[in-house]
Amino acid sequence: MPPPRAGVDGLTKTVALEVAKDNISVNAICACGIDAPGDVFHQWMEKERISPEQAGKLFPIGRMGKAEELTEAVLFLCSEQARFIVGHLLVIDGGWIAR
Repeated sequence: MPPPRAGVDGLTKTVALEVAKDNISVNAICACGIDAPGDVFHQWMEKERISPEQAGKLFPIGRMGKAEELTEAVLFLCSEQARFIVGHLLVIDGGWIAR
């Protein structure tokens, strides 16, 4: 079975190739473990009664991500510095899928 992000990856690449000729860059961000109360990860933490500190230990980096770190990645992909990045899936997860 493909990883859950396979659908996002396929859709991103398909759309990116379709609109690249119009100088439009399409990319996707797959984030996990960002300390953003109310998101799906926090809902899971509440259900399992896991604190952010305990959850952070689940990630190879040893902590949850900060909202600013996610924002910086989004701003980079929207910037002129990223204009040649097309059809990329940027994973921001503190090393979760690298393990």
